[in-house]
Amino acid sequence: MNKLVTLFATIGFAASANATVVVQHSFEGNLNDTAAGGGTADNLSYNQGASGSASPTFTAGVGGGQAAIFDGNWFQAPNSPDSNLNDNTWTIEAFVNVSAHNGGWERLVTKWGASNDYHFALETQDFNFFSGNPVGNIFDANTTPRTDFTNGWHHLALTSSATGFQGWIDGVVVANGASITLADGTDPLGIGDFGVAGSSNALRLHGAMDELLIHDSSVNQAYIDGRMALLIPEPSACTLLGLCGFGFILRRRR
Repeated sequence: MNKLVTLFATIGFAASANATVVVQHSFEGNLNDTAAGGGTADNLSYNQGASGSASPTFTAGVGGGQAAIFDGNWFQAPNSPDSNLNDNTWTIEAFVNVSAHNGGWERLVTKWGASNDYHFALETQDFNFFSGNPVGNIFDANTTPRTDFTNGWHHLALTSSATGFQGWIDGVVVANGASITLADGTDPLGIGDFGVAGSSNALRLHGAMDELLIHDSSVNQAYIDGRMALLIPEPSACTLLGLCGFGFILRRRR
């Protein structure tokens, strides 16, 4: 699909060219894993749960593409080395658009159950991350003033390297600390809830998700700025023609 980025965003992507994406779900009308750097096709299966939709449904996503709808459903992929990560250098990121907060957990990306790898979520409307090595809460944070995840698309990202971790909401660092080492787990990858059956609808994401990426490397602020550029609206005709000032508009195919 076509996605708009500025020259600054392009520089941001180039600055993190070493970031290897091992799991990618762009939800372009399907549940395929399109990551170029993964060793396994982590394609998702659909779980209807409390949703009225018997099959996956999609809506307008970021940058002109599509996104997956969550209304009581969730997705899962079998356990794989790509999603395990299994060290202290990795990144998880996604765009989310919450239709209504549930007052507690809203699980976004999880590998949790028997092996307790990681739990990337919102909790009481804040960005939250649990690690399972050992089991413990790493951070629960929001911006100041507080980001409202129900007013449109927002970007969440968490990266770890040997020197420490950083968590972002919409390009703003909201948490940092010592590096986070993830375990070599056995649980399926869950999107919108745990990957295992029997979880509560009240703790699932309700809304939409787009461009879920898992990297086996860390990213930097320039990369995050580039991701945020996907939220820039399509330009007017005058911008494309260079008649509205210096836009330096480029198009990127994904």
